[in-house]
Amino acid sequence: MELAQAERRRDERFPLHVPVVLRSMKGSVLEEASLTQNLSAGGVFFHVKRKLPLGTPVEFILSLSEEITLAQSIHVRCKGKVVRVIDGVKGGETGVAVIIGQYEFLADTPK
Repeated sequence: MELAQAERRRDERFPLHVPVVLRSMKGSVLEEASLTQNLSAGGVFFHVKRKLPLGTPVEFILSLSEEITLAQSIHVRCKGKVVRVIDGVKGGETGVAVIIGQYEFLADTPK
């Protein structure tokens, strides 16, 4: 009989499919759009086409709709690092879990 692995997440995860745009990685500029698979106060999980190694610093923008905020839609710029990688998900893409270290609400649509 195998013992279940202890849950290490601090925050409750919500299965929200929110548009996300990965904007940079290790100083290089890139842009890749995706949807979150789940989201919490401290992190996010989404799929990307490129391989992101553990510990990679990333910046991404979440677009939260009026249905989620119960007010106006907003964009949130987040900075964090990759803490989990799952290869070969959803048509060969890579699943990445990112812990959020910083975030800021953007006044306008991101450029």
